[in-house]
Amino acid sequence: MLIKMQTDLERISEFDPGMWDILRNKKIFATGCTGFIGTWFIYSFVYINRKYQLGAELYCLTRNKDKNEKKFPDIKFIEGDIQSFTFPPGFFDFVIHGAIEVPQQGFASSDLVKMSTVGTERVIDFSRKAEVKKILYLSSGAAYGKQPNDLLLLDENYSGSEKTAYGEAKRIGEDLFFNQDIAVTSARIFTVCGPYLTFDTNYAFFNFMEAIILNRNITISSNGKTIRSYLYVGDVVLWLWLLLLKGKNKEIYNVGSSEEISVLALAKKMLSTLGKDNKIEILGKESEFSRYVPSNNKIRDEFHIKELVPLDLGIKKSFEYLKGCYGV
Repeated sequence: MLIKMQTDLERISEFDPGMWDILRNKKIFATGCTGFIGTWFIYSFVYINRKYQLGAELYCLTRNKDKNEKKFPDIKFIEGDIQSFTFPPGFFDFVIHGAIEVPQQGFASSDLVKMSTVGTERVIDFSRKAEVKKILYLSSGAAYGKQPNDLLLLDENYSGSEKTAYGEAKRIGEDLFFNQDIAVTSARIFTVCGPYLTFDTNYAFFNFMEAIILNRNITISSNGKTIRSYLYVGDVVLWLWLLLLKGKNKEIYNVGSSEEISVLALAKKMLSTLGKDNKIEILGKESEFSRYVPSNNKIRDEFHIKELVPLDLGIKKSFEYLKGCYGV
């Protein structure tokens, strides 16, 4: 898998070669690190650690230690639940907290907020005991709540409204961390695309890609006017590394593309980029639509970074990966 990701990992490692020395002989503890973004983060750590011979260590909390140890032999896994995990011994330099509990079916949405709070407080307790120097909190653009359609880009100063339980859980997590005397940076992540997107997702990007690969009609359940933006996962991971190592204390940064595209335009772009002619079906009859697009000026200006992988290339990379998964 590292070979397939070689170009992306090299791009990440070469952005600021001197930055990685911050990790030399350091220890990182991470939660929520076996999903889509977390998997990429692990691979980038392994690649960078080997390339620059940093001697760094990454400990990841997981519910399936044996499975992940076979997949990632360079990583130290700790089996446990975010609300009650046993603290690994010793001191740590960095913490990356991305885990969030998902209530079982039938739970009230408020349970998600409560469960997330318990998990976050557990991570804070561990960080204090381990004398952690810096925390990166993986938040979400959902923490802003519903984006008004007349607000083209969400920036970090927007106070937000009409939050979902998930968004409220992420916002409360930020408050809990920001009220500590440990340095912490929050990354509000927006919509991500790229290879290794998990199959148990209902993202339009994945559903459209799957339909193209299986030669089915692309079905849009809405009216197709919904506005989103898509940041390639390799760029996301690089931006997260920058925030972990150089992000300002008690600051929020948007991590997402500012290039908006409607759901219908995304489907058409996929077809034109890949040279396919699948039929597009629009099922929704509603007149309203939503938008979810961040301003990324803050992170771009502060770190002199830009989106390194455009959407059309992200589409091609995702297509090649998924074709292999489906044996096409």
